[in-house]
Amino acid sequence: MTKGNIFLVSLIIGVAVFFGCDNGAEPDPDNGTIFVMSEPTGASIFIDDVLQSGKITDIAIEIEPGDYIIKVAMTGYEPEPDSIAVNVTEGVTDTLSFIFSAISDTGYIVVNADFQDVPVY
Repeated sequence: MTKGNIFLVSLIIGVAVFFGCDNGAEPDPDNGTIFVMSEPTGASIFIDDVLQSGKITDIAIEIEPGDYIIKVAMTGYEPEPDSIAVNVTEGVTDTLSFIFSAISDTGYIVVNADFQDVPVY
């Protein structure tokens, strides 16, 4: 499976789980909902640079209407996109999707030097 197909399958499963689950709590009709997804799942979620303690992707978060910047983070990975601006509307669910790429823990340095009559050790 390609990365795109894996993400699409995850999206379908996430939406099915989201709409198929009932935790017994009635949503506040004055709020909106953001459904934050990532591939891989389990990323920390930040709303306006504030860590949402105890909340990791994939999850639905009920939130007051307004403009927000959503970010996700996972050790060893870089998200695409870096952040998503969302305007939360009363009674509406917005789905936000992030795809992570593994960050290499190795790199290289190139040093160019032109020393005359200086010993280099």
